[in-house]
Amino acid sequence: MGLCNDIQQSIAGFWWSKRNEKRGIFWTKLESMSQAKTRGGMGFRDISSFNQALVAKQGWRLIQNPESLAARILKAR
Repeated sequence: MGLCNDIQQSIAGFWWSKRNEKRGIFWTKLESMSQAKTRGGMGFRDISSFNQALVAKQGWRLIQNPESLAARILKAR
């Protein structure tokens, strides 16, 4: 997913970039930072997984509520 990767790179650039000629903070790999805090990570969100979860949640709502406005609009298309 192009947009998700762009957002993820922007987030990584924010945490690892150098600002005002100061050295950037050394963090561990983004994959390990994206793990849950209970699993030793920092709890950062993996944008691709988060997006997939939101799409699945919306799909579930459409299936459970076929008479909702969103479902009716998508059916009409």
